[in-house]
Amino acid sequence: MLSFSQAEFRYEPYPIGVARQVLASDHYSELVKNFPDISIMKRLEGNTCKLSLSEKNHSRRYRQFVQGNPLWRDFYAYVKRNGFISDILGMLQKHHIDLRLSSRVASTGDAWRHIIVSLLSGRLPYNLTRLNARFEFSTLHGKHGYLKPHTDTPRKLITLVISMVEQGKWPLEYGGGTDVNRALDSHNAYNHLNRSLEFSEVEVLHTYNFEPNQCVIFVKTFNSLHSVRPIRAPVGALRQSLTINIER
Repeated sequence: MLSFSQAEFRYEPYPIGVARQVLASDHYSELVKNFPDISIMKRLEGNTCKLSLSEKNHSRRYRQFVQGNPLWRDFYAYVKRNGFISDILGMLQKHHIDLRLSSRVASTGDAWRHIIVSLLSGRLPYNLTRLNARFEFSTLHGKHGYLKPHTDTPRKLITLVISMVEQGKWPLEYGGGTDVNRALDSHNAYNHLNRSLEFSEVEVLHTYNFEPNQCVIFVKTFNSLHSVRPIRAPVGALRQSLTINIER
């Protein structure tokens, strides 16, 4: 369902890249039209003014929405299928990002086989934690919506953020792009536990503009600082995205 044939990565200060035209155009348009309304989303507190609908935020409404919409029900099954995580790990490996995570340990039976083979070979087994993939509907208000610089929680390993906006509906001057940040003060350089910073505490190394049908992909590290600076869109405009997390 997702295509990463046009993926391009940068590796400093952490692995992050973008893939364009990740969904078939017609399918993408239908998913955008069927994006959930903000009335059923939960406003998050802390370093963000984000509205969210996910397995963790308004889980009952999330399940009702996904199960009640054939398009999103199919997408849910796609993300939850056995091969999805393996496909993403394989795509990253092709781009020289090897996280030493094996799809062979995704199930209990495979985990035991991995342990036995490792011990018989005279080495210790690694990465036995079962990985999980889930996705979240996210919305930022176009007028001053933002995400402060943060690195993501330690349990997250890989994040994919798909822009969900109609063609021609989000001019470049609105902003809303994903910034790749670096801490100005070396005391903030190590940030594995996801302490949020102020915009004034980081420099912007690169910005992935918020464009239709693209996916920003990055790996959680101790310094994977990223943010969305206050958006400059008119009142009523919504920055909608779909965030897929692969986590422990």
